[in-house]
Amino acid sequence: MAFEIYYRKEKPLLMLQSIKRAWRLNSTHEHLHDCLVRFRSWLDDSLATLHPSVAAVLDAETQPMFGGRSALSMAEEYASGAALRSQAAALWGARALRRLLPDREAQARGLATALHLPDTSIQGCIDVLESLREGEFGACEEDIERYVEACRTKFPYAIAFQPPAPAPASPAPGSPAPNHVADDSPLQPKEISVNN
Repeated sequence: MAFEIYYRKEKPLLMLQSIKRAWRLNSTHEHLHDCLVRFRSWLDDSLATLHPSVAAVLDAETQPMFGGRSALSMAEEYASGAALRSQAAALWGARALRRLLPDREAQARGLATALHLPDTSIQGCIDVLESLREGEFGACEEDIERYVEACRTKFPYAIAFQPPAPAPASPAPGSPAPNHVADDSPLQPKEISVNN
């Protein structure tokens, strides 16, 4: 979260500090990968405009994390490696790939929507579905429908992938009202008496 704040404020040393802390905690975390790719991309665009001493610090401190790789090579390496072993990694890897290469939108969407990964879960599928609906992978209404159907097949009892329930039919004009009265009050637990 700190990285996100400093990224928007364009504070490179604070971005670096946030990433280094996250790196020490878990260098393989999928969200950290996305932050690293974004930071590398930002540095590629902004390094020439930074003060030389700041640029030198950033260059020296990011070497262990970047390993001399560009943002694109980091994203492609992740997409062909870690992203094929975890649903969360596939989603974050696909986001990074789509951001760097908008023309490979279909490949990124295919990576994000893969359902064969060993840790695929209902919540992971919901996260992917939200990303698709928010347009992170472009306009893809047909793909969204296919993905929901595939998720429904994989998780047949998950409410998140069920089609919307049909609206109750309203009585035709002039027809008598239904016999029952709807009571929206919550059900109360029954009082139980225990005989000793």
